[in-house]
Amino acid sequence: MTMFDSHINLRETHIIGSTTRERLVSAGQCSAMQRFHMSLLGTSDTNGEFYFMRKRPGMSQFLLCLSGLGAVLQEGQWVGMGPGQAYVTPPGLPHAYRAVDAWRVLWVAYKPKRSLTNGVPHMVSVDDPIIEQAMDQTLIESQLRSEDHIVEAWLRILDTHVRRSVGSDQGPDALNQVWDMVLHDIAADWNIPDLAAELHISEEHFRRRCLERFGMSPIRYLCQLRMQYAENLLSSTEIKVADIAAQVGYQNPFAFATAFKRLYGCSPSAFRLAQT
Repeated sequence: MTMFDSHINLRETHIIGSTTRERLVSAGQCSAMQRFHMSLLGTSDTNGEFYFMRKRPGMSQFLLCLSGLGAVLQEGQWVGMGPGQAYVTPPGLPHAYRAVDAWRVLWVAYKPKRSLTNGVPHMVSVDDPIIEQAMDQTLIESQLRSEDHIVEAWLRILDTHVRRSVGSDQGPDALNQVWDMVLHDIAADWNIPDLAAELHISEEHFRRRCLERFGMSPIRYLCQLRMQYAENLLSSTEIKVADIAAQVGYQNPFAFATAFKRLYGCSPSAFRLAQT
């Protein structure tokens, strides 16, 4: 018998453990989470006393192992889960996870409306350091009670990378395909009439679909994507700010700086300086 073959207790169980350290924020504390249909998110560091069994969860969850070793319930069996693996669960179906040794995980719980999967609980491999970075920044900004748009920007990054990692934003959905086209050429002179035409729908219908999916207008979402791309360049390269502006579709560096400050609360140069 291995350490994963022990009897599975199917009773509703929530054990956090006295030595477990958690950082978390709820939608009640952070209103921006509601725009992404997130109910709770955070990180847990445990030395072993950590076990959750949910028989009929009212949420979909993404649980990513950052370090250590745990086990998750998959097809009726305990399966080991280590760094770089994520447990993805739908609402309504039983799921369980527990620490086997010291275990560090991050997690995001979604309301059923934006479930990460329609299948059974399963594991996926994840190689995306942005998820941990976005989680850390979301928790920090929430704790600091930063302006709503700053927290929202980090939540959008977190949500985007979580969904990409589990494949829930990679289906045949036409709206996703249009925005993927934008991401592949972010500096192009995109306009709403052309994007709506790609879907063969009216501009107003396109606007409503973006509001339903992303919680914002197409113009604002386009700006958000460009600013996220610019943020990555500011954090990871030494490219001049004026050149970054051009790479994300702004021929006027002043207009770029104004848009960036509106979203992040500081200039591109100040943002870069804060990363060093």
